[in-house]
Amino acid sequence: MPCFVYGGVVGIAGGAAVIAAAAWLPHSVRSDRSRRRSDLMRAATGIGCAPDDLPRQTADLLGRELDDDWQRAQPARAPEDVARDGAVTSGDAALAYATLALRARAVGGTRGKQLRALAEQILDTPHEPALGAGDPYRNAAEVRTSIPTQSY
Repeated sequence: MPCFVYGGVVGIAGGAAVIAAAAWLPHSVRSDRSRRRSDLMRAATGIGCAPDDLPRQTADLLGRELDDDWQRAQPARAPEDVARDGAVTSGDAALAYATLALRARAVGGTRGKQLRALAEQILDTPHEPALGAGDPYRNAAEVRTSIPTQSY
């Protein structure tokens, strides 16, 4: 009987050691696709947060600003065209993705699903990252200054 108890204790301790070691290994819980979404949002807005995770007021404000930015950058082309035909530059890809993703959140429903699908197509198109140097979560020089601050 003591052998069974000893073997059980060693087995449990060994299993715990393996789990603890695995927890210390470098790994990421985010998928490549999730990282690309964050990279494109960060390049266009300075914030790597998903549109659905932003407060509605912030998302609406960013959406309006990106619509204006798009009209200045590509007046003859719609963000939907980037999803179908591809981007000219990585900056265009980021701006089109963020514009479509924020519009999808704003309108919701069937049209929102269509816009989200178009934004997702941009993720599938190979492009060079349009990120500036700086903090991995936020490039302070590019963060939009008109975003309202909130205290929690």
